[in-house]
Amino acid sequence: MNEIIITVFWIVHCSLCTAAAAIALHIKFVSAEVS
Repeated sequence: MNEIIITVFWIVHCSLCTAAAAIALHIKFVSAEVS
């Protein structure tokens, strides 16, 4: 039971990190295009 909870936690955690990285890269490229 605990293994399932930990697995779900890590999947969600990795998804959030990936989304944050994608947003950061997007902002970086937009800033570069504007300036």
